[in-house]
Amino acid sequence: MDEIRSRMMQLAQMGYDCSQIIVIMGLDIKGKNVPDLVRAVGGLAGGCGEGSCTCGSLTGGCCLISLFTGKGEDREDRNLNQKAMLTELVRWFWYSYGFGYQGIDCMAIREANTPVSVDQRCWAIMESVYLKAMEILTAHGIKAVSEEYYAS
Repeated sequence: MDEIRSRMMQLAQMGYDCSQIIVIMGLDIKGKNVPDLVRAVGGLAGGCGEGSCTCGSLTGGCCLISLFTGKGEDREDRNLNQKAMLTELVRWFWYSYGFGYQGIDCMAIREANTPVSVDQRCWAIMESVYLKAMEILTAHGIKAVSEEYYAS
C-alpha cells in the first residue's frame, strides 16, 4: 500500500492529475508508456476541468478497468464482463462517497463540509478508487496486479 501511495505522490509531483495518475499506474503494470492516452485522460481530471462533472478519480478508475478489459484494436473484443465491472465501480463509489458528499461530481466532493481537508479527501478517494478497480479486475479473473507490482 505504501508503494502505491508513494508512486501516486511521485506522479502528482511531476504534475499529473488524479485521472492521469490512476491510468499511468495501470500502464505501469502493463509495462507500457502511452503519452497520448495519458494526455487524453487528463481531460477527465477535476470534473472535466471545471468541476461540475464526475470526479476524475472515478472516471480514471473506469478508464483503468477499460484499459484491461476494453477493445483497442479491430481484432480484439471487449471483455464480456466489462460493463458489469464498470457498474460495480460506479455503484461502490456512490455508496462510499456520493451519498455522503451529495454527489459524485468534483465540485460536490471538494466543497463538502467535512473535517477532512480537500487534499486529504482527494488523495484518499484516488487511492481507494485505484485499489477498488484492481480488486474488481481480480475478482473477474483479469490478470492485473496492485500492491505486489509496486513492492517488487
